[in-house]
Amino acid sequence: MFCNIYIESKKKNEARYFSNSNLSDYKRIDLGIWRWIIFPITLLPLCFGFILPIAVLVYWLIIGMGEDFGFAQVIKPAINTIIISSVSALFITLVLFQY
Repeated sequence: MFCNIYIESKKKNEARYFSNSNLSDYKRIDLGIWRWIIFPITLLPLCFGFILPIAVLVYWLIIGMGEDFGFAQVIKPAINTIIISSVSALFITLVLFQY
């Protein structure tokens, strides 16, 4: 974690900011009835990326409580999942820092 913070601070110091526009150039658009249609659409990534996976995990947790599995049978796959997730996150972070 401290390595990520160090890399991020170095990259921020090297960053160059440029803007050729003014925020006052933008005009607010009244969407009317469309705002009530667009709002649920903007929530879809949250639902599919966070709420649905959590709901599935809770479902399988409840189903798994009725089975005869011990904690020892769950710890190895859990550690593997954490390792794979960490390596993937580190790899993606390093790849994106190149751009």
